[in-house]
Amino acid sequence: MGALYRKGIVPLVPMFILFLAIFLVVIMVLPNFFPKPPSAAIEIHNFDIDPPDFKTDESAELILEIENLVTDKSTTIFVYFETHGNVEIYMGNLLLPRTNANYTYSKSLDPKEKISLTFTVKADLEVGDAYRSYYIKAHIYVNGSFFEMREITFTVRRG
Repeated sequence: MGALYRKGIVPLVPMFILFLAIFLVVIMVLPNFFPKPPSAAIEIHNFDIDPPDFKTDESAELILEIENLVTDKSTTIFVYFETHGNVEIYMGNLLLPRTNANYTYSKSLDPKEKISLTFTVKADLEVGDAYRSYYIKAHIYVNGSFFEMREITFTVRRG
């Protein structure tokens, strides 16, 4: 042991143990200082349009299926639909509230509620266009915070 002491190895053992103890404490305590990302409050099961190709004198169904994953309280969803000015989005026979070419929809979901929302989409064409592809982007907010964006495209043909 005297040879190990003279080479400086024995005094390093307590330093190593001290370093290891500090390292373990930091690993166990540090994660408590950073917030964990919240678990998802909702799950989007479907965002689609049917049919994806229709005429100007027809319409399509835009389907959005959402499930509230929270078990003990309601959750409010807000959907901001971004699209072209020639596209109209209805809930039933009522045009959704609109700012410029963008539409909004909100709904409160009960705990564990799963809903299927069906919107009606109608579109027009510019003069001279035989057909045109459009998009709808759904910016989805949950309890006031941005959650996710989904996008679909569809084609409209002259009727």
